[in-house]
Amino acid sequence: MGLAYRRRTFLRVGSPSQQLHAEWKSYHSTLEVLSNIRIPRCVFLANAVSIQLHFFSDASEKAYGTCCYVRCESSNGIIQARLLTSKSKVAPLSKLQTIARLELCGAVLSTKLYKKVQSSIKKPVEVFFHVDALNWLQSCPTRWKTFVANRVSTIQASTDVNSWRHVPGVCNPADVLSRGLSPTELASCSFWWNGPPWLSLPPSNWPQIDIPSVDPYSLPEARSKARAVMITTADPKFTEELFSRFSNYSKLRRAVAYWRRYFRVLQAISKKKKPQPFEFLTTEDLRDADVALCRLAQQDMFPDETADLASKERVSPSSPLKWLKPILHHDGLIRVGGRLSNASIPIEVKHPIALLAKHPLSILLAGEFHRNLLHAGPQLMLATIRQRFWIIGGRNLVRQTYHKCLQCFRNKPILVQQSIADLPTSRVTPTRPFAVCGVNYCGTSLY
Repeated sequence: MGLAYRRRTFLRVGSPSQQLHAEWKSYHSTLEVLSNIRIPRCVFLANAVSIQLHFFSDASEKAYGTCCYVRCESSNGIIQARLLTSKSKVAPLSKLQTIARLELCGAVLSTKLYKKVQSSIKKPVEVFFHVDALNWLQSCPTRWKTFVANRVSTIQASTDVNSWRHVPGVCNPADVLSRGLSPTELASCSFWWNGPPWLSLPPSNWPQIDIPSVDPYSLPEARSKARAVMITTADPKFTEELFSRFSNYSKLRRAVAYWRRYFRVLQAISKKKKPQPFEFLTTEDLRDADVALCRLAQQDMFPDETADLASKERVSPSSPLKWLKPILHHDGLIRVGGRLSNASIPIEVKHPIALLAKHPLSILLAGEFHRNLLHAGPQLMLATIRQRFWIIGGRNLVRQTYHKCLQCFRNKPILVQQSIADLPTSRVTPTRPFAVCGVNYCGTSLY
């Protein structure tokens, strides 16, 4: 009786299950239309003089995705645009995200799809990316919160920012991916198979959309000015190229010192002031270069920690600095805290500069200290480095530096193993206690 009642309630007209069953039957009845769809396998024109790849990305509350179109222009002026490939993902259900964040995830999906297409096409092509959330991509990643900053940095590291364009939703074929179409609508949807109509026109007829300039800090996902005051707008590519150009820390420091001195001369000239004579580097110039390099390295290693300390907050529990009681010094560097603030010792000894062992600056510093200490061992290297820098994971770093040194490997002495003689008969023959007595005199046993 109860089971029959539940079954009638479950399948009664108007119930969610009945509606879902009706939707499925309607969808199933249109699946046979898919057999009539014909997709051309050749997407390139035979006499093409210009080939372009256009990636569109969009998102909705249910899904986000990206699609790629090949635009070919022949020598006689014929323009053809066809769908090449696409990729979509369902929006996460465990944690709801805003539409803007999902659109950014779609942009990241475009960069991943671009890498796959680029490795498959062996022809020179021009690439364009079309997205709605363009304000995030044209700014430094450190300006945004962690979720947006990570994805913006991924996009900027993989693609050229100038190749990204804004496209409204009505002109975005990726909207089909995010919202879906029935098989009947998909078969006759030229907007999906050939892209927007303007894609088959000359570039002069493409839509030109001017995005008004706004304050970046007023946009969603922007860090507050108090949290972003210590974060600079240095390009990550410039930082990586700077440290990769030098294999010696001394040369890198002197080069940066010369650059900073040259910039100060230019600033004085621009302000119509007489610049100081530039003859040779001073100790202050080298110290200023040290601080600039460490500040640049900490921007790569501890961007969130710098923002937290600048706003007088504690660092995250997942931060590698959580056990070091970090402080933000007036020179803009994160230093190790402690209980030696009142000690009459240099600031570098009381509060060493915090670094990570995996950063190129730490590797250059370890090699510099190893050479300055005349190829010292790991223990002496680590103790000397900690007089100025506290490298997290420094013990393994100095060991690797020591074992990778070619001169230390060549000059490492091989200890001579002295063969040991046989024991005398009186020491190996069982006898009564004190029956045999002996004296060890200068290494010689007398019995």
